[in-house]
Amino acid sequence: MKNKTFRVLSAAAVSAALLTLTACAKTGSSGSNEVALVFLNGENNPYVTAAGMEDVPELTSALDGGQITLVQADGDPAVENLKFDPVKKGNQQQHNLNRQNLQQALVNAGADDPETDLVQAFQQTARTGIKEIVVAHSGLSTAGAVCFQNLDLENTDEIPALIRELDEHGELAQLQGTQIHWFYAGDVQSPQNKLSAKQRDFVKAFWKAYLEACGASVSFPDDLPEEYETPADAPAVTVVETGEAYTLPSVTAIDPQAVAFKSDSTELADEAAARAALSALAEQLAGTTDAYYVSGFTADDGSSLQATKEFGLARAKEVKKLLCEADPDLSGRLTAIGLGVEPVSLRSSNENDNRVVYLIKADTDVGKELAAAGIREVG
Repeated sequence: MKNKTFRVLSAAAVSAALLTLTACAKTGSSGSNEVALVFLNGENNPYVTAAGMEDVPELTSALDGGQITLVQADGDPAVENLKFDPVKKGNQQQHNLNRQNLQQALVNAGADDPETDLVQAFQQTARTGIKEIVVAHSGLSTAGAVCFQNLDLENTDEIPALIRELDEHGELAQLQGTQIHWFYAGDVQSPQNKLSAKQRDFVKAFWKAYLEACGASVSFPDDLPEEYETPADAPAVTVVETGEAYTLPSVTAIDPQAVAFKSDSTELADEAAARAALSALAEQLAGTTDAYYVSGFTADDGSSLQATKEFGLARAKEVKKLLCEADPDLSGRLTAIGLGVEPVSLRSSNENDNRVVYLIKADTDVGKELAAAGIREVG
């Protein structure tokens, strides 16, 4: 792998046929059923499968009778062009066969070289002329023109200067008029430590600035399930330093002084203080990939069990709302539950201590207990 001397600063494409599909280089313009997939099935990144990509419309269209160009973004990116037989309406058998072929191609196209060089991957993709690109990558490039291990992942003010430096060294890919849909930006797997919300924002902001400087438009959808699997014998990828890893406890009592409710109400006593406290908690949650229950308890005031559960649920929903406003990416991992005065293991003998909202890891014994006993939010 070639080393470059400037700070944010690889590779000849290696074409190899996959399956019985064509592997000739594409140089023409893109049609509506031609799409490139930039990915890394290697260390530190979410694992890309055909099933996992099924809900990406651009790939589905190409899978049913078009072309998908695979760009394996390892340390020396390679390009593979896959053509798929047309799928007639209702022909599920042909669709399934095409998907199986794509899955086998993804397996065969595993990372060959250490590290991951995204700038080189985008330059390789630009040469195909394809105008629709799906990226499934953490965004943590570790080789070539952009090495995230050399950057301050919490300083977005630095990004414009970095882009100018790349431009001066001829490292902007020619992607004019290209639409890019980037999944999994900021999502990683072990041994790479999780990124904080601020660091994830840096990853997205950097690549948005880079790709727009290349003439492309980019979006960051977050509606695909994450899959974590490191292929056997995957080449090493440098771990990007993110600071001390933080592990959120499986049971966290949200400070009832900082996040206080008015008496007999679901209205916060001091919304600004609550937002500040929950913003800090949201950042800690961003360092995990786990699901949590936001669980509302109440003191026993003689009301019916159902009434207290509904009241606890309303308070839990308010807390969840502020957490998700602090970090919208949490919405799919948090579920509000009302426990009220349900006699579960977390309930205190001191009634004043039961005026509390807990954050409970869903896959723990306590989480399962609360999920079975409480009432959940609808929708």
